[in-house]
Amino acid sequence: MPVRLLPYEEDFPNRLTKSAPCHSSPTNKNQSNDRIAQTEKTTIPDLPEYFVSRNHLNRLIEEMLEKFRNILILGRSGTGKTSLATDFCKTCQVKTLWINLTFSDRRLSNFLNHFSDENDKLKKKIKSVRKSDNITRLFEDCFLLLAEETRRDQNLIVLDNLHKIYEADWFQDFFKSIVYSMSDNLQFMMLSRSNPPLPTWRFRSKQMLGVIEESTLLLTKEEAAEFLIARGFDMKMGLQLYEQSNGKIGRFSKLIESRLGNP
Repeated sequence: MPVRLLPYEEDFPNRLTKSAPCHSSPTNKNQSNDRIAQTEKTTIPDLPEYFVSRNHLNRLIEEMLEKFRNILILGRSGTGKTSLATDFCKTCQVKTLWINLTFSDRRLSNFLNHFSDENDKLKKKIKSVRKSDNITRLFEDCFLLLAEETRRDQNLIVLDNLHKIYEADWFQDFFKSIVYSMSDNLQFMMLSRSNPPLPTWRFRSKQMLGVIEESTLLLTKEEAAEFLIARGFDMKMGLQLYEQSNGKIGRFSKLIESRLGNP
C-alpha cells in the first residue's frame, strides 16, 4: 500500500462543544488550572513533523465506523494506535472529542466530566449521580443528552488509553452502553493495549463492534522501504532498524529519528 509522508499543518476543531474562556483572576485560579489540565487531556495529539500515513488503515477505520459505529484498536505500546487515530481525525476532518484517559478517570464523576463541558443538562445529571443509581441507565441517559446536543453533526469520540479504566467497577456497564447505543450521530473509537475484561467476541460476532488487532497495525517491510526512500535514508541501515522495531511503527520512527543526523 502507498505510504504518504505529510508535514503536520492542520489544526482542526478538537472539541464537540466550545470551552468557556479562562480568567486569570485570583478567585478563579483553581478553576483555571483545572480547565488547563482538562484541555491537555482532551486535545487531539500533535503528529511528528513528518510521519507515515497509511491510507489503507484510514480507509479501514472509515469503513468500520460506517458499519459498526464503534471500533476498538488493540496494540501494545509503540504499535501506532494513537498516531493512527490522530492521522484519521485530522486527515478526514472528523469532528472529534479526544479523551486521553488516566487512572484517575476510574472515578465515575471524573470520567463523566469529560463529556459534560458546557452541557448544563449533562452537568446536572452528573452531579446527581449516586452509588445506588442504575449505572447502565446513567450512561444511556448521558449519551442521549450528548447526542441531542450534537444531533446535527456526525461526531467521533476517541478514548485513548482505555485500558487505564478497565478496573473501574462501572466499566462493563459503560462498554455495553456504547455498543448498544441507539445514537446514530455518535461514534466511538477506543484505543487500548489489551482486550477489555468482557467477551468482546460476542459483540464482534453480532456485527456490533469493529476491532483492529495489533497484527494489522504492524508496519510491513515494504512500507518501511517506501518510508526510507521518501526520506532519503540509507536503505541498509534503515531496514536494520526496521528489524529491531519488530514492525512497531512507533519504535521504528524513534529509531529513525535518533539516526537522522547521520543518514
